[in-house]
Amino acid sequence: MKPVIIPSSYAIHKLNKGDYVKLWYFTSSGLNNAKLKSSIDEDVMVMATLAGGDTAWNLAFEYFCQACPHIITAMEDASWPNDGVTMIAKF
Repeated sequence: MKPVIIPSSYAIHKLNKGDYVKLWYFTSSGLNNAKLKSSIDEDVMVMATLAGGDTAWNLAFEYFCQACPHIITAMEDASWPNDGVTMIAKF
């Protein structure tokens, strides 16, 4: 069974549009943050922030490794073209 990955509405919306999404949203921290800040109204988008209001993340390799399988699953769920998903998978 495939694990359920539920990124933030903001990240899903960006993926569905084919826009750039920071990998942080697909790390364990980003996914946990999405659980804490989930909204009843799925049309509401909130960009997650770190303590102090920082929204720019430089991911350590460990977090990059966490995020890759999650973002690939989310890209597939958003019906991204196979060549785009494959390109990220091979990165």
